[in-house]
Amino acid sequence: KPILKLSDLKDGDYFIQITQQAKDIKSDFPDDVIPDKNYVPAEDVANITLRLQFLDKGKQVRIIDKELLHNSKVPVWSRSESDDAWIYENATGESNNGMGKLSLKQKGDELIATFDVHGSGIPILCSLRGKLVEITDANRARLEANAIKTYQLEDGDYVFKVSSIAENPGVESLDSLIPHNDYKPVKEPTSFRVKISNNTFSVTLIDDQVPAKVGGKGLAKKEQPWDHLMVYEISGEGFEPGELTVQKSGTELSAFYKVSGPGKPVLASYSGTLVTINH
Repeated sequence: KPILKLSDLKDGDYFIQITQQAKDIKSDFPDDVIPDKNYVPAEDVANITLRLQFLDKGKQVRIIDKELLHNSKVPVWSRSESDDAWIYENATGESNNGMGKLSLKQKGDELIATFDVHGSGIPILCSLRGKLVEITDANRARLEANAIKTYQLEDGDYVFKVSSIAENPGVESLDSLIPHNDYKPVKEPTSFRVKISNNTFSVTLIDDQVPAKVGGKGLAKKEQPWDHLMVYEISGEGFEPGELTVQKSGTELSAFYKVSGPGKPVLASYSGTLVTINH
């Protein structure tokens, strides 16, 4: 049953029945608040549930379905309170990159949970919303069937569907963070092919369908401890150096491709999704 009030929240196992997701997220900081008008029916994650466990009289929450997050550990977040909400987030002093934030807020006779995921390169990668429900014997079987499964990057052929581009962003290196506001929607459908191989440690960019010449091969950067993120250094004869980042974003794979140009550390950066080609 739905939790009716914040004061009714007891320690134990719960889930968020996700019904909405945010679109057109424009954020410069992880603490930015996404307007309610940006939330639409959650078509990409329809019927998905996100399991949580509240601890220490509701002062902490453990994120059981951690696959949405960019962190290999099951995180435990601590609570702070505002006038109308409880907010849980990382309070260990470590970087929030690869983490997120949970907000609980009263709405009518339901308690609504908003779950933000912090990305690498984008402060808020995705935001999901739905009512908080206690796990019982009656709903446990359905919950297990709908629980989020790990989206594993595998060897194979993909299409990088470009949705936005930052041209001449003026950053100092390929490793620099490009502000979200620098990205503009592409005027025409743009995509190029990507081949992942060598147990996901090698990548080949194919095609020349975008303004900055795309191509060459790359290897994953060494000493990558993440289970959510792959960063490839791209090089090749006749092509400018570049960097391809692939990371989980909810149930999708988000991709960012930065390419250098003559005298410019970053000529352009492409943002979009990586979609498997089914042969």
